[in-house]
Amino acid sequence: MAKFVEISTEGIFSRTFRNEKGNTDLCNPTGRELRESQDPADWWVEYEDSLGGLHYGR
Repeated sequence: MAKFVEISTEGIFSRTFRNEKGNTDLCNPTGRELRESQDPADWWVEYEDSLGGLHYGR
């Protein structure tokens, strides 16, 4: 069962994702992490783009 966990954004760099308009956007970490299992390979940092869209990555 997936859950969100609050994390520190210290040491987490911004990442580039495509926003809903198709443009590349430098996205900042939100301080939340999606954990799909107990395995750290299934933990995804949440990022937000300039349009408010959410993206997930490491």
